[in-house]
Amino acid sequence: MRRSPTSVKGERKDAIDSIVANRNQIAHGEYVGLSLVLMKNYYKNASEVLEFIKKQIQKQMSED
Repeated sequence: MRRSPTSVKGERKDAIDSIVANRNQIAHGEYVGLSLVLMKNYYKNASEVLEFIKKQIQKQMSED
């Protein structure tokens, strides 16, 4: 069972920061040394962040 993220920090924040940095490097034609394993890990962590955001929005909407 997946644990629910309680905040966006640590490994999740690092994954988001890396995705943004790699995106910027690629957009500017720079080389990025990404492996499939790294991308899968970034995807997993980014998905958890998005799920956290979704739950926060749903919580906020149910309180209004």
